[in-house]
Amino acid sequence: MYKHGQVREGMKVHLAMDSESELITAVALTSVRVNDHNVFEEMIPAETEAVFADKAYDSEAHRDYLQKRGIRNGILKRAQRNHPLTKAQRLRNRERGTICSAIERKINDIKRWAHLTRLRYYTKERNWLQVLFAVVGVNLKRSVKLVQLQASSVC
Repeated sequence: MYKHGQVREGMKVHLAMDSESELITAVALTSVRVNDHNVFEEMIPAETEAVFADKAYDSEAHRDYLQKRGIRNGILKRAQRNHPLTKAQRLRNRERGTICSAIERKINDIKRWAHLTRLRYYTKERNWLQVLFAVVGVNLKRSVKLVQLQASSVC
């Protein structure tokens, strides 16, 4: 992207979400040049019991990291060249995929509800504020629904 004859680099948002409450628990904003693998470990809160992620995060380093911390590995398996997934692995991916799709729905909620399809600013600080306010808004919206659900289950 160019502005005033200077090249401007894009940014991307990384999210972590609690699968039960569907509240966003961690947010990171990085350059588009930063690989998702570089922010994987910092996105996992200390009290995490299980991690579910798409095939892009399937690596030996991530599996070792989760095993050392005693966290259940729910990362979808990725086929390797000349080593297709077995039927059991495909079935496991399908089961785990339903959980992984929840974070994709949350990302789509942010894009739709908070109009975050594109970051508006050129500086990281301003974009960070835009993302932070969007996440706070989405979490507040979800919190209201959680309170309503809790109140209706008590009655």
